[in-house]
Amino acid sequence: MIAKTKSRNFLTLLKQKKEQYPDKVIYRVLDRAGAETTLTYTQLDTIALSIADAILETCVPRDRVILFYHSSIDFLTAFFGCFYAGVIAVPAYAPSKNQKLSWIEAIIANAEVKLVLTTPDIAQLCSINNQETSHLLDNMPILETTEIPFESRQANVLPTKMIPI
Repeated sequence: MIAKTKSRNFLTLLKQKKEQYPDKVIYRVLDRAGAETTLTYTQLDTIALSIADAILETCVPRDRVILFYHSSIDFLTAFFGCFYAGVIAVPAYAPSKNQKLSWIEAIIANAEVKLVLTTPDIAQLCSINNQETSHLLDNMPILETTEIPFESRQANVLPTKMIPI
């Protein structure tokens, strides 16, 4: 039987699950070669807190940030990092090679995005593809979340309480 938990938001639920099952694998990815990457409740919490800390160096709560990721652990940790930072995540498909970025520019302009969260590979694609567009991304801060040292630096992170929009 699954125990019912009373959680008011995803962060409360994550903290509860981290306390109950710190080393339980909650996400598993197999690459094409069959290599496995896993994520536990403790790892998700620690990585998300570090990402939140990095987000808050550029943004303030309620700012919007766009997330460019493939379906991956990187997306999940960045998404929870947005919850911790109190910013609004705007998930979008990662651009592909030789794809024009006009649709991305429209999302960024419409949502008034303040920061891009992504991986180094996708950031490089944005840079290459941006040569034929209006260069909106030229002045946009980009945070490559896979390059953040993952240590729990909770001092600057907001409390685990969702901020009303």
